[in-house]
Formats: sequence, structure tokens, C-alpha cells
Amino acid sequence: MEQGLEKKLQDIVCDLECGKDFICYKSGLETLGKTKEIKDIGLKGHFQCLEEDTELCLFSVVFANRSVCNCPLRIHIAKNMGK
Repeated sequence: MEQGLEKKLQDIVCDLECGKDFICYKSGLETLGKTKEIKDIGLKGHFQCLEEDTELCLFSVVFANRSVCNCPLRIHIAKNMGK
């Protein structure tokens, strides 16, 4: 991972509490929650969480019958790394 991206991810992690203990970050971005970009309801740049246990995530918000991911770390990874 490039140094600038690593620094940005560390900065994001420092400001968050995560019920999943930052498994996405600590796994070297190998264990990421499944998401897809929401484009059809005017939320371009936002991501739907495709995990089954979305109600357990502190960053999941239901909008238009979808679980929307509000995790700054996961969103940054999706937008900037395409993962």
C-alpha cells in the first residue's frame, strides 16, 4: 500500500470506534464488507452494505429500504481503491 494512502487510513482509524475492531484495515484490506455503489436513487458516491448482519454495524443506516454504509474508512477504501 502506498505511504500516502496508509497515512490517510491511519488518520481515519484514529477518529473512529469500530464494533468489528477494524478488521478491514487490520487484514490489509483483505477482509472487507461487501458493498456496491448506489446510483439509482440519487445517492451516487454512497454505498449499500451487502452484508447480512447490517443491523449490528454502528455505521449502517437504512434509507429507501437499503442499508447504507456510513463508515468513513470503508467509504474511503471503496472510493479511492475501488474495493
